[in-house]
Amino acid sequence: MPKLKTNVHENIWVDKAIDLAIMFLGLYAAMGLQDLVDYSRDKSQYRQLIEGFQEEVKSNQRQRGALESSLGSLDEQAVFGEAEASFDYFIALSGYAERFSACYTTLRLSKTKKGKRGVSAKELAGCKRTLSTKFALKRPALLSLSPVYRRDVWQLYLADGVRLFRSFERKAEATRCTIEGQPSRELSICVGSIYNQLDDVESQVAQIQALVNETYFYNQGVLDAELKAFKRGVKGLKGKPDAEVISTLKALNESLANVIKERRLRVDISRSQLRAKIQQLKQTARTLDDRFKEVLKALVWELS
Repeated sequence: MPKLKTNVHENIWVDKAIDLAIMFLGLYAAMGLQDLVDYSRDKSQYRQLIEGFQEEVKSNQRQRGALESSLGSLDEQAVFGEAEASFDYFIALSGYAERFSACYTTLRLSKTKKGKRGVSAKELAGCKRTLSTKFALKRPALLSLSPVYRRDVWQLYLADGVRLFRSFERKAEATRCTIEGQPSRELSICVGSIYNQLDDVESQVAQIQALVNETYFYNQGVLDAELKAFKRGVKGLKGKPDAEVISTLKALNESLANVIKERRLRVDISRSQLRAKIQQLKQTARTLDDRFKEVLKALVWELS
């Protein structure tokens, strides 16, 4: 009997050991299966992320057209497009204002005994034509260059894509992109460099827009104020003695001419700054365009 009990106990322990082994094997198999499921899911998400980058990079690449529609070809450094339109308008308008005030002064002086002697018939005829001619140019709209760059996929990358790139990015022997003269084989670095350059382009665009719009509106405001002062001064001359009319008109005309000269100088300075900034922007945009091409090629290889 004791021997029979011993055998029974041994069988029970064997059965429990087998059950325990089966349980661990099942758990291990389940974990392995889950790992396989997770791996397949992450691999699929990584591929979707790469495809998303392809679409987003192509969309951002097309924004070159938005810049060129306002600034001219990126490959032509000496072309500045419509960015200078407000400056051209101001120069033309200030010239018209200068001629108008000078002619008004001339005609007004011709009606005085002393002033009439110094005005020729040719001058009078020319001034009458000037005063009867309206300023024909249309005031330009605010300069708006902002390209519409997308960053949706990049935000997904920052949220969870870093982990996916670390797990699945293929190791490349060849250079995938060149950043500031340095070759890089890492796709994640190449992709990230694009979004850094997008920030650079947008910053330079903002500087150009501010320079153009602020220069134009400030100088236009000063010119408008001076023209109003000229008109008020002229209205106050009614019934005044000839000597006072002559001296006042000359003073008003000289004041307006000095303001126009100063404003033109400021606009010319801003124009020089604008051209330098546009040339810098075009260089940055061309570098970005080259990076787009490199990264798109690398993305295609990653999916192959």
